[in-house]
Amino acid sequence: MESNKHLVQRSDEWCEFRRSHIGASDMSAIMGISPWKSAYTLWLEKTGRKEPDVPNSAMLRGTQLEHEALDAYLKFSDHLVMPSVCVSKDWEIAMASLDGVSEDGKVILEIKCPSDRVFQMALDGKIPAYYTCQMQWQMYVEDRAELCDYFCYAGNDRHTMLTVFPDKEYQARLVKAAKEFWDCVEKDIPPEITEADYVFVEDEEFLKLAKQYSRLYHQIKELESMRMLFKKRLIDFTDDGNVRGAGLKIRRSEGRKTIDWTRVCEKYKITDDHLIEFTKLHAPFWVITVE
Repeated sequence: MESNKHLVQRSDEWCEFRRSHIGASDMSAIMGISPWKSAYTLWLEKTGRKEPDVPNSAMLRGTQLEHEALDAYLKFSDHLVMPSVCVSKDWEIAMASLDGVSEDGKVILEIKCPSDRVFQMALDGKIPAYYTCQMQWQMYVEDRAELCDYFCYAGNDRHTMLTVFPDKEYQARLVKAAKEFWDCVEKDIPPEITEADYVFVEDEEFLKLAKQYSRLYHQIKELESMRMLFKKRLIDFTDDGNVRGAGLKIRRSEGRKTIDWTRVCEKYKITDDHLIEFTKLHAPFWVITVE
């Protein structure tokens, strides 16, 4: 772990630093288990196409209670910790903004000021998967960590704590997924769209247009199938020559030579990194899929 203690969490410098790195709170989106964000939305943010969402009331409440929660943890626990921003020594893109870490790096603190449901889960000894994912990433970045204290604080000195230990196998899966995602960022190629990236529309005008579009789509598909059938039967009359009649001209078009770029790249050892310089971004376009 390489420490970056000069970064003040939630400062402009910290926000800019986070955009060029993968933090613990990004990992649930990358793994497809975040209730709030998809990998595609995160990609839009990391590539500068979209600004991060403005904090909602629950997030603001959590931020406001953090100092109070840290004080409660220090009274409750034997561990002395301080907030810190860390970068992995194994991969410089991996970072973690820790609510607290001991001086020797062996203890990490993750504070949550959650909803009543998540607080009750903690009382029952359970942690949501998206928070477990976050803490395992933190322990990957701070590789000296022997445990992470999950401290749930509900205000008015109501709190509970669970301890999470490193899971190296899970961390390896996180790193693999994070590197695949970052490859998409560097190559400016969006990750796969998921159901979470769609907004369900029930507007009457939309429904009317959608039904008409679907009907036309299926009619066109049927007509195209019929066109290809007639084309095949007409070609049977050509005997490999050019023919005309009834307003039609039918001719044979010889195949053109094309370059097999896959073989070129293999022969001359051209990698994707070499091709980035010659890659251009096409304008966005819309795709309508009929289910």
